[in-house]
Amino acid sequence: MSSVSPTVSVPWRTISPSSKLNWIVPPTETDAALLRVQETGAPGVEDVLDVSLSIVNAGSSFYVNDASLEGNEYTVEAGDNRNSGKSPDAPMASLRALLSAYDLDPGDTVFVDTGSYTPVANIVIGADDAGVTIQ
Repeated sequence: MSSVSPTVSVPWRTISPSSKLNWIVPPTETDAALLRVQETGAPGVEDVLDVSLSIVNAGSSFYVNDASLEGNEYTVEAGDNRNSGKSPDAPMASLRALLSAYDLDPGDTVFVDTGSYTPVANIVIGADDAGVTIQ
């Protein structure tokens, strides 16, 4: 059985009663979700994922911002690659990190805010990202 909790202080919610992990994500957006896996029929046999997970909206807008808020058009917070990149108040810090984190589809838009960006390596935008708008 698998369970999820949006934060440490929220009760666990069962997401998969069987050994298959085919689950419906809770509607609560968070960057601090926990995942617990338990052996069905064996109390005490369980493990909690060592890192938190992000549960993000299913929208088609993504956000990138540098460390500054000066002159911003799309975001309201500084970028951080630990953010989800799925809302103006949780932008990622680099386009490369965003492209690594998500499988973008035609019609998706990446809003790159005003700022200074120094890529540490080349950013490859392949044919599988055709139809994605970066502005």
